[in-house]
Amino acid sequence: RLEAELRRLADTDPLPGALPRRRFLEVCARDWPRRPGHAACLLMLDLDHFKAINDRHGHAAGDAVLRLFAETARRIAGPDALVARLGGEEFAALLPGRDVAAARRTGEEIARRFAGAGRQGEGPGIPATVSVGLAAARPGLDDLSSLLSAADRALYRAKAGGRNRLEVAAAA
Repeated sequence: RLEAELRRLADTDPLPGALPRRRFLEVCARDWPRRPGHAACLLMLDLDHFKAINDRHGHAAGDAVLRLFAETARRIAGPDALVARLGGEEFAALLPGRDVAAARRTGEEIARRFAGAGRQGEGPGIPATVSVGLAAARPGLDDLSSLLSAADRALYRAKAGGRNRLEVAAAA
């Protein structure tokens, strides 16, 4: 029981309760090769203007926003998804078995629910939004590293396009 608890602690970022970057990459590297030919998408999610939240409301409030986001993302992404905090206010969600349309619905629902939670006073009651980049596994984009890069480029397009939006990686 102690060993299981130590593993859980090592495999969970204590602040938002999501997988830490290291564990996410380990699990993806281990499981990704088992999914060749199967649909899978990756979401890169970055909280918009997070530094301003910390500056205006304090780090405790920023931590509460991170926890609320991670909880929202895990709930919407579902039990088959891997949700991880990559660092700071950036998260990723691997969505096995989902095509672009299903992954888009998931990403948009995460963004909608998260933005709505702040307006409805859930968590710290601080309005916040998230930008999302989506990449789908396909020939030429079927290894994890390529998928991460494509989703990251799509995320930067979402940020450059005004934030609080989802962009899909261009097909190769």
